[in-house]
This record gives sequence, C-alpha cells and structure tokens, in this order.
Amino acid sequence: MYEGILLKDVKSSDNEKVYLWDYIPILTKYEQEDIRVYYKPDKELGSGVQIYVLEFVSSRGDIFWDMNSLYVQIIYDACCYWDGLRHLFVNPAEEGYRGYLYYVDLSAHIKIYEAMQSLIEKYCREWEK
Repeated sequence: MYEGILLKDVKSSDNEKVYLWDYIPILTKYEQEDIRVYYKPDKELGSGVQIYVLEFVSSRGDIFWDMNSLYVQIIYDACCYWDGLRHLFVNPAEEGYRGYLYYVDLSAHIKIYEAMQSLIEKYCREWEK
C-alpha cells in the first residue's frame, strides 16, 4: 500500500515548497476536495507555469490539508512553457510505479485536465488550441 509523502516535503524541481503555491481544488466523485492542482506561474507573464497535482492519501491529524500531517500522492508533475504543456510526468514520486495510477476516478481527472488547460491558456502566451 502506498503511504504517500508528507505535504510539507513535496518540493518542485526548483526546490520550492509546493504547498505554498496557489491551487485549484478538485472535487472527487465523493464530493470531497481530495485533489488539488497546485501551480506557480513563471516570473515573466506568458512564459509558462509549473503544475503539481496532489491527491490526499492519509492524515495523522484532524486538520484537512495540513502540511504537517497530510500524506499525498503526486499524480502529475507538469512543466508548461510559453507554447503550452511541454512535459507531463505521471506518478513521478513512486519508485517502480512511475507512469501508473491505481483506481482512477476518471471524472476527477477530467476536471484536473480542465484546470490544467485553463492555467495553460492563462500563462502560456502562444499555446495552440
């Protein structure tokens, strides 16, 4: 069973704490906010955005999405440049299971892709439809 990573330990390729970024909540089929699309636009507007999609795995505490007690799975790690989505890594943190997701809520993943598309449209100046 996958235990996850503490939310406070999820860091970007630039070694930034992802939980400090803005996010878009994603409701799952159980109408719970079990997934968040964290994002950080590049400093130059229109030049891209970094995206991490995190899913709730378990918690040691009573506060939901608390950085010190919540364990998450990195579902997607996306790198978007001025022309759109360049790199999309699926389940990049789980050794031996990279590129694999178990028990997928497709309706939530559709919402994830819609959220990522809206971020690309906003922060990537020359993306193509």
